[in-house]
Amino acid sequence: MPDQQKIECPRCGYQNDPENEFCDYCGFNLAGYFGKKAESDGETESELYSFKTFPSRSESHSEGSHKPAESQKNDAKKSTVHSEAPKKTTHNKKTTPKPRPNPQIDVDRQNAVNGKKKDKNLKKKPKQNAHPKVSPKPKAKKQPVKPNGTGFKHKKLWIFSAAALVLIVGGYGYGRYYYSKSATLNRLTDSVADGKTANYFVSKTEQQDINKMVADYLKANPDLANHLKSELGSKDRTSDGFFTYQKTGTHFGIFPKYQVVMNKRLVKQRTYSINIKTKPHALILLNGKVMSFADDNGNYHLSNLTSDHIYLSAKYHRDDKGPSTPVVKVTPKDNGRQIELVGDNTLNASVAQSTLNDVYEQMQKITNQGNVRTNLSSYFTDAKNNHYYQSVHQLALIFHQSKYQAVYQPKVLDVKKVGNDRYSVDYNLTYRFDNDDQIHTQIFKTNAVMQGSDGEYKINSIISDSNPIKDEYHQK
Repeated sequence: MPDQQKIECPRCGYQNDPENEFCDYCGFNLAGYFGKKAESDGETESELYSFKTFPSRSESHSEGSHKPAESQKNDAKKSTVHSEAPKKTTHNKKTTPKPRPNPQIDVDRQNAVNGKKKDKNLKKKPKQNAHPKVSPKPKAKKQPVKPNGTGFKHKKLWIFSAAALVLIVGGYGYGRYYYSKSATLNRLTDSVADGKTANYFVSKTEQQDINKMVADYLKANPDLANHLKSELGSKDRTSDGFFTYQKTGTHFGIFPKYQVVMNKRLVKQRTYSINIKTKPHALILLNGKVMSFADDNGNYHLSNLTSDHIYLSAKYHRDDKGPSTPVVKVTPKDNGRQIELVGDNTLNASVAQSTLNDVYEQMQKITNQGNVRTNLSSYFTDAKNNHYYQSVHQLALIFHQSKYQAVYQPKVLDVKKVGNDRYSVDYNLTYRFDNDDQIHTQIFKTNAVMQGSDGEYKINSIISDSNPIKDEYHQK
């Protein structure tokens, strides 16, 4: 039986038997290609394209091929399959070797049998490499971070918070030490030596001169003064019961406040009191300051006095504009006495002494400090126009040029009435000059004429003897 003409596969060039529906080498759908070429050129072209890199039969058997040279020459010619008639093969032609099994053939055959054809209008995509080469991406340059100010603000806030915390903790620690019981006691004993005890000693009675009372008490009790710190530190009170060291309050509402409280009963034993008699509802002045007013009968009781420098007077009108009574000095010797503050404007020794004390106190200030502002002229009639005021003021400036520290002490000897509300006051004036090496003391007999006006007495003239009644030097 003559050999049938082989059909060349349009995809791989393999010679297939005419009855083959698929290529025995590459599995190409021969029946579909030759039978329906006109209907689906796009599909076959797609299939051909997808396998155009598939090695042809002639290429795979280039060495030791069983095809004759003429057959190999014909295979090299590419022509359309349906344009040529099938060629007859002779019996002398050798049988084509069986191709190697291709798994794609079984897949295509199975899809054809099951009717699972691909969409005719869908072109098959070429295979992609399972591991494509990926070119490395260039490293992105780090962009500089622009400061927006938020981080700096937070850092600044933390710094301020930390600083505030350190100040608070440090201040609290220092306050606990400074206001502690032992540290306060150290400052308390130092204040006693300085004579400034008002901040550390307290009395619950009125009209107390704390500095003077503490100083006088410790002066009268030298043993207690030497052991004050040890007694208050160990027992919180002195052995005589006069001082008690205790907590009396707080500083700033946080730290304890320790003070020495003086025994009220013992304080009363060391104070004095007086009774004042004046006109009803008159104002009572203590050292020139309004303290209270008299009752309906003109009486007023003043107690718990400690100072020996108390000057009392009264005004007859509640508005503090009426005439005042003469000033009366009160000392502890007047304890229990009745002091009359009458308004007959009679100048007595106490009023004269008080006025002269004020005059020479202002003069002493000018001598020791220079031409400073004082109210010296207010004690003279006609003020600065008074000739005697000018003389006293000039004398104080002369003494200031000598660089001496001066003390002036008047002492009233006698008060006489010489006219209508006019008085002559005799007194001794002591000059005490300190020149660092020695003390020079002079005493002059002096006379001042005072004139009353609206309840006050002012100086008309001051005349001293030319020769002192005492003149002596003392080496320091």
